[in-house]
Amino acid sequence: MQQKQSFAIVGGQVLRGNGFNRADVLVENGLIKGIGNYRSTQNKIDAASCFVLPGFINTHAHLGETIFRDAVKFSNLNDYIEKTEKINALLSGKSKLLREISGSNTMLEFIHSGITTICAGRCAQECESAGLRSFSGYMLMQSKKLQKYFTNFESEFKNFITEINNTLLSKPFLFLHSLTYSTSGMINLARRLIQERGIPLMVHVAETLEEETRVKEETGVSSVKFLENNGLITNSTLLVHCCNISDKDMGIIKRRGATIVLCPTSNVRLNNQIPPFDKMLKQGINLCIATDGLATALSKNILCECLFLKKEFKRVESFNWMNLITTNPARSLGIRSGSMYEGSSADIVIFGPDKAANAKKIKRDDIIDFVSMLEVRDVICAGKEVMRNGEVTTIDEKKIHASFNALNRSIKDLETQA
Repeated sequence: MQQKQSFAIVGGQVLRGNGFNRADVLVENGLIKGIGNYRSTQNKIDAASCFVLPGFINTHAHLGETIFRDAVKFSNLNDYIEKTEKINALLSGKSKLLREISGSNTMLEFIHSGITTICAGRCAQECESAGLRSFSGYMLMQSKKLQKYFTNFESEFKNFITEINNTLLSKPFLFLHSLTYSTSGMINLARRLIQERGIPLMVHVAETLEEETRVKEETGVSSVKFLENNGLITNSTLLVHCCNISDKDMGIIKRRGATIVLCPTSNVRLNNQIPPFDKMLKQGINLCIATDGLATALSKNILCECLFLKKEFKRVESFNWMNLITTNPARSLGIRSGSMYEGSSADIVIFGPDKAANAKKIKRDDIIDFVSMLEVRDVICAGKEVMRNGEVTTIDEKKIHASFNALNRSIKDLETQA
């Protein structure tokens, strides 16, 4: 099917607000032109017995880490970072190839789970090729692999912005890894970029109890307070994990209008505690759920992350869990996605079909459960199909899977040397 500037998705159950309603969706020039009756439109996508939702937004991922999935054994975060750093050093001559294959395979898995927007480090090229929207992070981390982005900042940042400007669907982000893996120079540079260029920031915060204890011993304050003192918490800041923050820290985050990004299955896999989601919700903080790197997550599906958290916090009632991967991240990123309304970006995922389902009986709390039982059929980003009838149109799946599996096996062989 040739890409069309104008088409209608007809006959589907469209998610708007807290429930589904039978409607057609008119798409023109990458935007939703209208929701109503558009059966007479010439170009149509038949969504009969299907469920039409806004594309999911994954607010935190590591594309290059997927290649280590099931190939590296680890007990905690530091163990994982140390082992993967050693393997990266052993494969330094293949680093570009590793990144490309790992990134493309990650794109495939994200598309198949209904994700249309991704926030990750250095992801503009991969996402653009896959036809997905992205927030590509400039990396600041004290590590052998990424040190050049700080040491050679002027040239590397110029190249980074040039790459972003050469894409249609990517915007720049600043990714300060964490206080553990950041120097004072990196923190000062981050503050300067935020103040002078207005670039939004993403940072891992209080992921481990060990890290939070060390920060308090060295600075006399919590990680959240330290970041606030250094001008790094604003209404465009994404604070990832936050497993070990206090009620006082939550108050700071709420007051500054920042967003917390939760990656619950990765926290469990890395032997960290699950963040106090219920307390964060009561504070009125904008909350999102993300996959984290697929090597440390228990699932590659963002819906499973939501279901995992819902099971852990059964006492949370009358809550639309779908908001954690749609409207909430859209708000934090300042994009017109995550909702189905006239004028929003045509980032759409079609699930189904399910002829037996009664859409009117699906309660707000159970939307996430219901959708997770269906297959993703079509994925549309910025008005263009990136998956049609279960097949990705932008990436050669067989070729990428074969390359990925071969590289993954070679890493398993190297794991003993690491």
